Formats: sequence, structure tokens, C-alpha cells
Amino acid sequence: MEDEGKSRKQLLRELARLRRKVAELATSEAERKRAEEALAAERNLLRTLMDTLPDPVFVKDAEARYLVSNPAYARLVGLDSPEQEVGKTALDLYPEELARRYFYADDMQVLRSGEPLISREGMVIDPDGEERWFLTSKVPLRDDSGAVVGLVGVSRDVTDRVLAQQALEEYSERLEEMVEERTRELREAQEELLRSEKLALLGEVAGAMSHELRNPLGAIKNAVYYLNMVLEEPEPEVKDTLDILNLEASNCAKIVQDLLDFARSRPPVHVQLQVNDTVRGALSGILEGNLGRIFEPLFNTKARGIGLGLAAVRLLVERHGGKVEVESEPGRGSTFTVWLPVGGAASGVWREQDESDRSHRGA
Repeated sequence: MEDEGKSRKQLLRELARLRRKVAELATSEAERKRAEEALAAERNLLRTLMDTLPDPVFVKDAEARYLVSNPAYARLVGLDSPEQEVGKTALDLYPEELARRYFYADDMQVLRSGEPLISREGMVIDPDGEERWFLTSKVPLRDDSGAVVGLVGVSRDVTDRVLAQQALEEYSERLEEMVEERTRELREAQEELLRSEKLALLGEVAGAMSHELRNPLGAIKNAVYYLNMVLEEPEPEVKDTLDILNLEASNCAKIVQDLLDFARSRPPVHVQLQVNDTVRGALSGILEGNLGRIFEPLFNTKARGIGLGLAAVRLLVERHGGKVEVESEPGRGSTFTVWLPVGGAASGVWREQDESDRSHRGA
């Protein structure tokens, strides 16, 4: 009887232990189900977020193969669904040169170094063949031990910003060109104003000189004429001196008349002409330092003359609506090109002729 009682108690204790075990298993199963449900909810939330994000998102393994991506990324690479990317690398989805330069190399850098790559700008050719610019960030994905097992990446389309920046840079360059052009125009206008003031002053001086110089020059010439009449057989030295006086007086009178003609404003006269000859002279050329001043009135580098020749040429050509250009190489010569509008100054139509038809070469 005692043995039966002991056996009964042992069975009851074993039954109680089994009941506790069953209860523990039931609790563990419930917890496992709750964990699975929580994990499924998190996965569903993550999937929903990825599917609705307008920015491309992707996850890759340690070999840079796609594990997960979202529809935005699939559209970017021209695929119908994210599942089509699984197992592929950037080399499979992009042109090789572009993939190695912007994508695969960056993937390997993150996977090998374990360091994130933030806001790397790169260009992508979309399915329509258009260039799109993205800022991409990639961070390493680690397991429980801290080892890098993959990476997570997200891209932001910044094409509009890049295009706006390029347009701004182009406008900035154009603005600089406009400022330089405007500065040049102002400088030319200032130079033209100074030239006009110099011409006006020259006209006043010429007007005053004409009266003050013509009378004594006339007296000198009359005196020479009189002496030539009264001296029947003058000494050779006297005759040479009288000839020199007469010549220099004539030269002075011509200078005074040139000054008056240059300063006097006359309306242009339009006539038809044909320029077919090239006039060549002494090929000395013009020094670079003088090239910008050769059209200035009274600028002269020669022993004779007063520096009105080229100034008169420019004045006459500009009054007819034209322009004068010069190219010079010291020691070889100078080329002066005169441009005149076809059909008169009002037409504004230019015709370029052969170099031999429009160039005058000279010292």
C-alpha cells in the first residue's frame, strides 16, 4: 500500500511538471507568434515606406548584388518591378564605364572600408536617354557581430538644381562678357569724346592760326617774288635761299590749309567706285606701342608732317558710315582695310572683298 501511495505521488508530481512545461511551451509559442507578427508588421511598414518614397532606395549584399529596392529605383533603371533587380549588380543595369565610375566603385569602397558615403553626386542616363543627376548616400549594413554584410543606399534627384546651377554659371559668364563689352564700349565712347574735343580744339586753333599765319606767310612769299624780280643775277647762295624761303612758306601755307580742312565738318558725298588695286609702299611696319595711336590727330613719328594723314582717313571713312582696320608686323609691313557700306551709309550692308581688292600696304 505504501508503494502504491508513493507511485501515485510521483505520478502527480510528474503530471504537474508536464503541465508547467506545456504552459511554458504555450507561452513561448504565443511570444514567437507575437514576434513574428511584429516582424511582419515592421517588414510591411518598411515595404510600404520604400514603395511610396519618391526617392530611389536599394539594399545590396556584400558582393554589391541587389537584395531589395523600391519601384522608384526600378523605374530609374528601366525595369518593370524591383524583383527584376535581385541578384544583379550596377554593371548589369548601367553602361559599364558609367557603372564603374559612379556606382560599382562606390559600392566596393563602402563595403571594404565600412565607412558611409554621403551625398555623392553622379549622373545617370534614364530610360528616355536623358541625363539625370542624383545625390546618393550609401551606409554599410552590419550583422550582430559588427561585420559588414551589405549596404543601404538612397538617392535624391537633383537634376533641376544642377541644371539651374549650370544655367546660372552660363549666365554669370555671359554677364562677365556683357560687362567687359560694356566697359569696352564706354572706353571707346570716352576715347571718341576725347577725340571729338581734341578735334574741336584743333578747329579753334586752326581758325585762329589761319588768320595769324596767312598774312605773314603771304608777306614772305611776296617778298621772295619781289626779290626774284629786282635781282637780275643774284648770287647762287642768295637764289638758293630765296627758293628755300618760297618752298617752306608754301609748305606752311599748306599745313594751315590742311588744319582748316581737317577741322571743318563737311557732309559726306556718295559716289560709286571700284577698288581693285593693292597699293604697296615701304614695308617698315608699325611698332606695337604706336598701333593704338596712329589715328590720333597730330600723332607723328616721322621727321616731316604733322600727323593728320591717317586721322583724316579715319574721319572721312567714318563720316561715310565705314570703318578702318589695321594689322601690322614690324619689319614686314602694315595692312589697312577700309570698310564701306554697300549702297550708302544708310543701308548698313557690308560686302567683304578679296584681300588684294581692299588692302593698302605701306609704311
